[in-house]
Amino acid sequence: MGLIVFTDKINSGKSSIILELSEKTKIFEGFIQLKHKSKRFIKFLNKGNLIEFTCEPDEGFEVLEIGNYLFKMDIFDLLNTYIIDSTKCLSNSYFVIDEWGLLEKNGLGLNKSIKYLIEGNWYKKFNYIIIVRDWLYNDFLTIYNLDEANILKYNTQSIIKVLNNC
Repeated sequence: MGLIVFTDKINSGKSSIILELSEKTKIFEGFIQLKHKSKRFIKFLNKGNLIEFTCEPDEGFEVLEIGNYLFKMDIFDLLNTYIIDSTKCLSNSYFVIDEWGLLEKNGLGLNKSIKYLIEGNWYKKFNYIIIVRDWLYNDFLTIYNLDEANILKYNTQSIIKVLNNC
């Protein structure tokens, strides 16, 4: 069991790799973020359903703003609950969390549930893959008081080899 940090540059294909591998094998749960034009979506890996994560300013949603995106707060609430609930019934699969970014660095977004996983040592009981942008990797370690002895770190090239052998 363990905590895998999948880190690489922006647009290096991190989410696409997980999506491709999840379509070949049924060892993944959790979710990835997909981009289409100016919108972002959440795709649940075990069920395949897709929900829109972003919205326009005039749609009336409570939002978190980062860069050019307005993210729906209720989707963060849903994802945080989903992550925390994974500790109750996760099987021998990998639970993917896409992604840890600037919002989480600032204590927002998915920070609540990721903090719960790490502080509760759930990654020692179950397999978690957290996608982290390469330039935020050290911040991720610092914020959660982790060191490289506690995690498995992979980039785009190395994770394909590891997960293809599962």
